[in-house]
Amino acid sequence: MRITYNLFFISILLILLGYTPNLFGQNENSSMIIKGSLSLPISDYGKSLGNEASITRRSGFDFGNSVGLAKTGGVFSIDIISPIRKLKGLGWIFSTKLIINPVDTKEIQNYFQSVIKDTPRDTVVFSFESSDWLHIPIMTGFNYGYIFSEDISAYLTIQGGIDISKQPTRKYSAYFRNASILTSIEETKFDFVISYGYLIGIDLEIFNKYSIGIQYLNLGNPQYTGERTLNPSFFNGIFDLKTNIQNDKRQINMLLISFGYRVDI
Repeated sequence: MRITYNLFFISILLILLGYTPNLFGQNENSSMIIKGSLSLPISDYGKSLGNEASITRRSGFDFGNSVGLAKTGGVFSIDIISPIRKLKGLGWIFSTKLIINPVDTKEIQNYFQSVIKDTPRDTVVFSFESSDWLHIPIMTGFNYGYIFSEDISAYLTIQGGIDISKQPTRKYSAYFRNASILTSIEETKFDFVISYGYLIGIDLEIFNKYSIGIQYLNLGNPQYTGERTLNPSFFNGIFDLKTNIQNDKRQINMLLISFGYRVDI
């Protein structure tokens, strides 16, 4: 978690450093918008179970391709906007975000419990734990504003860039009722990866300060790497307790409902 916050603040610093020439140039109306948002997972990212879900000796508890298990989360973001001279209403925008999405493990836990019902493994009770999804998108693009009145404006934003992300760490435990033993049977950890994405959004601003908006954020299909550790007390006949994970693709899409405050810089 500490590494994540460090990456986020480094991304802010890089944006500010790259933006310094504009701050001291001819654009005098540059501004910074600080936003808090809700992240609403959509498509496969928000699904809690895939069609291919199964228990395998190599992949452990496989809950389906592309499925993210993500739930509604929180977002903190900083946008820096600089007007483009001679193009009224149009501006450059640079932004960075910290997105945290919790994970829903209840449905997959219930599903896998039902899979072993009336089998020799029916004496086992599963317990699933997971950390959160982490995303740090760093993007740039265009921002177009239209003024309805002195106090009301609307803005359309189109951006593209990169996303630094990490899948949740997952830990699955089993309580063996016959032996009265609780033990970890799978632990899966992932590395940070970089993918490409884009954002399209619209904001309504009042009093040149406060804004509310909605954005569609597509962060592509990152290919995650990591390590999976399985326990032979449950996964009988496995040859390797630890296996490397390669190219674990997950589709990342979400809607952001944002609330912002503009500061002149």
